[in-house]
Amino acid sequence: MQHGLLGLIMLFFFSSLFSQTQLLPNDSLRGLNIIPPVDLNMQLAKADEFLESATFLLQKDSLVLESSGSPELLQVEAKPRSVARHLLSGSNNINLIQLEFNRLSVYSSKLVKNIEQADAQIRAYSGRISEANELEETWRNTQTYYEKVGLEKGLERAESLVNSIKEVESELTESLNVHLEIQQKLMDEEAELKRLLTMLGESQNNFLSGLLKPNKAPIWAEPDSGNVDSLTLTNAEVAEVLSGGSMKAELDAFFDDNKGRITGHLLLSILVGVLLFSFKDKVAEVNIDPDKKPAITVLFSHPVVTWVMVITTSAFLIYPSIPFGIKPFMLALLSLPLLLLGIKLVRSEFRWPLFIILLLYNINQFIEIYGNGEGIYRMVMLAESLGGVLAMLFILRAKKLLNGHILFLWRVVSETAPFAALLFALAFVLNVTGYVALSQIITSVITSCYLTALIVVLLSRIGYGLTHMLLFHSGLIRINVIANYRTLLLKRSMQVFSLYLIYVWLTVVLRKAMLAQPVQLLWRSFYTEEFTYGALSISVQNITEFFVVLLSSVILANVIRAILEEDLLVHFSLKRGVPKAIAMVTKYTLLVVGFFLAVSSMGVDIDKLGFLAGGLGVGIGFGLQNIVGNFISGLILIFERPIHEGDVIVAGQTEGEVKEIGLRSCVVRSWDGAEVIVPNQEFISGKVTNWTLSDAQRRKELLIKAKLSANPKEVVSNIRTVLEVREDLLKSPAPMVLYQGYSEYSHDFRVLFWLNRNLLVSSSEVALDIYDKLSQLGVANPVPVREIREHKKAD
Repeated sequence: MQHGLLGLIMLFFFSSLFSQTQLLPNDSLRGLNIIPPVDLNMQLAKADEFLESATFLLQKDSLVLESSGSPELLQVEAKPRSVARHLLSGSNNINLIQLEFNRLSVYSSKLVKNIEQADAQIRAYSGRISEANELEETWRNTQTYYEKVGLEKGLERAESLVNSIKEVESELTESLNVHLEIQQKLMDEEAELKRLLTMLGESQNNFLSGLLKPNKAPIWAEPDSGNVDSLTLTNAEVAEVLSGGSMKAELDAFFDDNKGRITGHLLLSILVGVLLFSFKDKVAEVNIDPDKKPAITVLFSHPVVTWVMVITTSAFLIYPSIPFGIKPFMLALLSLPLLLLGIKLVRSEFRWPLFIILLLYNINQFIEIYGNGEGIYRMVMLAESLGGVLAMLFILRAKKLLNGHILFLWRVVSETAPFAALLFALAFVLNVTGYVALSQIITSVITSCYLTALIVVLLSRIGYGLTHMLLFHSGLIRINVIANYRTLLLKRSMQVFSLYLIYVWLTVVLRKAMLAQPVQLLWRSFYTEEFTYGALSISVQNITEFFVVLLSSVILANVIRAILEEDLLVHFSLKRGVPKAIAMVTKYTLLVVGFFLAVSSMGVDIDKLGFLAGGLGVGIGFGLQNIVGNFISGLILIFERPIHEGDVIVAGQTEGEVKEIGLRSCVVRSWDGAEVIVPNQEFISGKVTNWTLSDAQRRKELLIKAKLSANPKEVVSNIRTVLEVREDLLKSPAPMVLYQGYSEYSHDFRVLFWLNRNLLVSSSEVALDIYDKLSQLGVANPVPVREIREHKKAD
């Protein structure tokens, strides 16, 4: 502002010195924040561009407001707050409190994103307003100056621009104030959510700390009408709390919060359904792990039932929270395929335990929401405990009948059945004596543990079957990388999937035991806590991130190397060995980058690794000379390519086929089958004979002898006939038969021919054919003539 006032003062001062037809120099005008006439068109274009972009911003914002009826970021839901407050003031149902805690956590994450979006909008409007202020000041100065000096050109346009900029600036300021208000309300909502989450967390902790105390009167005691548990909600109130009295409103909120997840779930469902029906009739014919094949065959022979189980189970894994109104239907929908598949998979002796566990699980889910530990609910809980004992007794009986010939899952269940039966009996006793909450948790944990284990095993078999069929019996085998590494890919993918399923099982069990949140907080505290030793400060998080980044870089480097070498670069007209060189250099480059990223993830400044370079230099100077020499030699082999994989070479005492070229050494397979590790320096500093560098053609030589009674010309002609009819001999260079003269008992011939495959076998076959031909002529097998003469001694 001070700059503008100073510019106006200087403007009037200089204007008084000049007539109306005189103008200040362009540089002087720019220094006074005035647009010179020479820059007028360019500055007009810039001003129009600003007005256009600012108008677009305002229109876009107004469209959002019109489509939603109110500012999108201002749509603060009152329902989650009211539900939480209702639970905190009117319920001691820990399952409802835990459910609401999870839903509020999801809503809190959404709120944080809205705050970030509001911040971005405020920054955008603030920048536009600042730019508008500068433009308005510049064009006001320009308008005043043009009017003072009588410059009519551009005066009208400058005046119009000043008004337009002022109008846009006013609209931008108004919108900025609206978004500032939105931001403040969102921040207030965030603070309220944090308070409610803290209180809900305290309620869970208080519940856990009070489990060892009776929360109900013993079952034989008469109920005290004056001491009714007023903190327990009725069934109608539970429905009101969870659904807000409107199933449609709850579903609408669910769809709004999970648009991306619903799309992903739909695509997953379609993909799994297509694969199950595609492989339905093929699984029984393929070679699959014998231990897993019976279960996989059953699962794929009932694709509809398996598909329903997969999509229902995946819903519980994909969505953070499922609407209360549809959760019972989903549980019933999941129980049906589990029962049908379980009957097909398990022996008849285990079918009753399976049915009882499924029934107990559904009863338990109902009690967790509606149960208040009184009246009929308490009786149902007692029956649930007795049902669990009965199921375990059935399992123990089946174990004795089958003598151990059972599936892995039921073998584990059989081994744990006695302990589970004791826990169910303990839950019954606890319920009778008034420890209803602890009894319910024990029963819930056991049933969920067994049922989730069954789901995990079934999902594992489905995942193995689908992965096996995709890697071994689908169009993916046309990809060289998959065709060459499909066994390894199957093994690694199933290891990762199994770890994920174990994590899911453990998470479900911890949630049912009300230990998920305490364990998560404890792990987070341990995971992020820094351990200091001198100037070194490190945490489990740093170490984990280091190894995760390093392992990821190794996996990524190997995958990209395989794809480049075996699928992408083979389609280009590159010289032999070039794809291998490019792939290897790419691999080691990614490894180096991954190492430095891993070090950075630990919080170590890369600039402080200078000591490592110095230490490495000293190490190279003393103990690492050979290693570095072999490494540099490996780079030379990769780029210069004097040898390639598959070449037949002779290096010193080593002769054979090159199987692998590495950065430190090469692997040469000798003719007797031994694999020789040869340091790369020997190929660079020593003499190497490469029989197949430019091509695989080899010249072979045979020395043939015929009887002295043979006609040499006839022998040469017959040998040429033998060579010409063989298709494995090269026609160019053409085979040669040379007559080398005769000795005291034979004619000597030299046979030369070229081969590019089956060097040893073809040479042997050619020699045999020549022998057969000469035998037919009767001139083979010349025998040296030995004369024994008797010398008489003179008298």
